[in-house]
Amino acid sequence: MKTDNVILIKSKAYALRIIKMYKYLCAERKEFVISKQILRSGTSIGANVREGSRGQSKPDFIAKMSIAQKEAEETCYWLELLFESGYISKRIFESMYEENLEIIRILSSIIISTRQNLKTKSATSKNQTYYSSFILHHFYRTRFQTPSAPQSTFPASLRPRIRVPRRRRCRGRWW
Repeated sequence: MKTDNVILIKSKAYALRIIKMYKYLCAERKEFVISKQILRSGTSIGANVREGSRGQSKPDFIAKMSIAQKEAEETCYWLELLFESGYISKRIFESMYEENLEIIRILSSIIISTRQNLKTKSATSKNQTYYSSFILHHFYRTRFQTPSAPQSTFPASLRPRIRVPRRRRCRGRWW
């Protein structure tokens, strides 16, 4: 596992703080309902970040990070309820809330930058796909000359942008 991954370290440390707060709320304050909710949402942030770091693809990574961001937002809500109902002090609330907001900001920047990288990469690969499709189409047209498949030439500057529909041979006919 990478030791320099900031979000993994912060989300795990935050989950440990949530567990300690849960123990405090159950033992000292005798609060069981909201503390259980904050335990689930607070520890789920780290679990989703960890799972996303081992994602199968970039969209899977983005989905897991988005889920972690939603769980962090839910944790903010439970923290606000605990503070406003008087179960936690202002000092505890402010430190945990600020740490949670920091995790949300990091997750937001990860999601935005990954989406941008995915868009630029997919645009490049689409141009390459169109160009390779054009080359294959041109190869098959020159190799299997048919009267219904007229030759056409495109300027070199337009080749990466133009997608030529491929013709298929089915039952002895070109489609």
